[in-house]
Amino acid sequence: MKLLKITSLYFFLAAFLATTAFAESQKGGYAGAFLNYDLSAEAMGMGGAFTAVAEGSAGIRYNPAGISEAKHLHAAFTYSSLTLDRRLNYAEVIFPLPKKAVISLSWINAGVSDVKERNSNGEIVADLKNNQNSFNLTFGRRVAQPVAVGVNVRYVQYSFAELLTTSIGIDFGVMGYFLDDDLTIGAKVANISSKYNWETANYYQTSGTTYDEKFPMLYRFGGAYRLLDKSITLAADYEGAEKGEASIHFGGEYWHFKDDVETFIDEYSGETKTRPVKLKFLSGRLGYNDGRFTIGAGARQKVGKLYLKFDYAFATGAVSGLSPDHLLTLGVGYF
Repeated sequence: MKLLKITSLYFFLAAFLATTAFAESQKGGYAGAFLNYDLSAEAMGMGGAFTAVAEGSAGIRYNPAGISEAKHLHAAFTYSSLTLDRRLNYAEVIFPLPKKAVISLSWINAGVSDVKERNSNGEIVADLKNNQNSFNLTFGRRVAQPVAVGVNVRYVQYSFAELLTTSIGIDFGVMGYFLDDDLTIGAKVANISSKYNWETANYYQTSGTTYDEKFPMLYRFGGAYRLLDKSITLAADYEGAEKGEASIHFGGEYWHFKDDVETFIDEYSGETKTRPVKLKFLSGRLGYNDGRFTIGAGARQKVGKLYLKFDYAFATGAVSGLSPDHLLTLGVGYF
């Protein structure tokens, strides 16, 4: 019985630390905290001020309406090197559909390594599993010239030791486009109806119980303005939470474009024609993320029908004394 109590204590302490480890700002310690982390190096480099930008793989985190701007088939993968033995990986595929609609399939994987189970003598007896996964279906569409909407439906799975719980949640987003798309305003509400239902009777026998752990709802509002022919973007966000404190985010991005030529079919004559275009090439980013300072860089390269993408971001430690975080996003698109 003593061993059971000590083991149970380790389980709950490790679960608490695992949850808070994926916290951002004051929103840690609650269910689903790993979903609040940056999934895109571009967004992280801009301090998370991305609700009114939300391009590509950042749409699921900041605003599902943002994926409506995707024009080509696109896949992306993000790898995070984080403090406290954390890991977080993200993969996504985006499919443009007819009538200005876009659909995305994505997967988020998070966990904390080196969580140990010990006996009453303090001896390590096993490694404890600690994994969280979120499988997401996201849909975005321009419903009018200045307005896009989006919805994200997720299935979340949390495996800790021999315990397993799941949840289904919904996010909604909206984006407004003004001044020839130079000014965008976005809003998002997240974690609708999300909660974990823990049942420990099968594991702890007579000491087991049932417990519902609700995901706190999050609210984001942001604006972004593009100037100098869209080579510079300045953005700001406010994020509120049902639990925890609000946070503010500021960021800026500069893109150097290069000239290129694209082939298209004229809708009137049916002929194949070419026209000059400007493609993103190199970028630099700076940001402020609720007490953390961020910096990032990116590159794009067209290779035949493929469009290769590379982004890196660095963020100072969330708490004094902690190491900084690093985020790398790789992507490929098909024209």
